[in-house]
Amino acid sequence: MNRLQLCKDSFVSINPLSKIATFFLASMIMLSSGQAIVENLVITVMFLLLLNTKKYSVFCKFLLVSLAFIALDYAVAAFKLPGILFLTAKFGKIFLPTLMGFYILSKETGSLEFMACFHRFKAPVSFQIPFVVMMRFIPSVQETVGNVMTALKIKGLTKKYFFRHPFSTMEYLVVPVLMSCSRSMDELASAAICRGFDCKRKRTCLLKSEFKFIDGALISLFLVLLCWKKVVVLWNICFA
Repeated sequence: MNRLQLCKDSFVSINPLSKIATFFLASMIMLSSGQAIVENLVITVMFLLLLNTKKYSVFCKFLLVSLAFIALDYAVAAFKLPGILFLTAKFGKIFLPTLMGFYILSKETGSLEFMACFHRFKAPVSFQIPFVVMMRFIPSVQETVGNVMTALKIKGLTKKYFFRHPFSTMEYLVVPVLMSCSRSMDELASAAICRGFDCKRKRTCLLKSEFKFIDGALISLFLVLLCWKKVVVLWNICFA
């Protein structure tokens, strides 16, 4: 029987390994670049990857946030606004590609895709299972926090109460979230045992994970940008 193709609803199929590499490389470049051209190119590529997922509402939200940070950056330079606004614009612009990459990894990449990719490239099992569990656990925590916030609003704990009694609010929020996280970890551990992740025999995979030209081009682009940044920094140090 032929193996199944990865059938995510996207324009172009991107290998999970490329998504992981893009996430880390984009974060490294944005945290240490300081060059507007490089930063804008990284943000543009991440927007294209986000658009590739066909999640147009999420794409529009990130686009509006990005335009807001860009407008704030220009406004600070033009009207000499306070420095706190400059820091807000810079930090928002720096971490925006990281957030987009994390959304693509956590929301638009299934656990079966990760496992198929790791199985294809013979990654150690000690890395595969913790990584997949982590990627499934973080979205469940976000969902839990949203449910707890909704429950607090139903009980009449509005934003005014949050500002008036911050410590009580933290207790009402943190305790249910921690209890729910504990149950989620037990469920994830049980699911891993049921799927036979602790089995020592060689596993098979139904999904077909291939490393295509687009994956190599994507990783190469971010590696070139990272190397270019290092070259520019060394040039400035030597000839400044």
